[in-house]
Amino acid sequence: MYFKFFVVAVILAAFYANGAIFHHIYSGDFSLSTNAAFGVSFGVFPLSVVALVVVLLSTCLLIKWIVIRNFSRLQSIGLIAVGTWHSFRWFVCNLMIHEACNFPLKLLDEFWLTATFWKYQSEDWAEYIDGSKCASL
Repeated sequence: MYFKFFVVAVILAAFYANGAIFHHIYSGDFSLSTNAAFGVSFGVFPLSVVALVVVLLSTCLLIKWIVIRNFSRLQSIGLIAVGTWHSFRWFVCNLMIHEACNFPLKLLDEFWLTATFWKYQSEDWAEYIDGSKCASL
């Protein structure tokens, strides 16, 4: 629940930053016209969206590396019982990653971005993305 507040706060900060920049330029000592303030604000908007995507996807990778660490080590245990610490860590990590990466991956619906993100999440996914294991599915 608290992690959702973090994700929403980052998303709102990225979008409201443009309004703050417009207000600062329009009412500040810059003495620019309304059109120039809008131009600067719209110019900064793509940068704020890129920053939003980078922050949220980096947060996902950081969560995975802190909570799960290495999938191969987790898989070497074999079948994991539902009531174990490993299962709980997997569940919490899964919820947090899907909460944070849902918006940026839908916002920039590009194959290379999604493929690179899942490649960094796990070594096993890289084989599916490259296509070497797709035929066996």
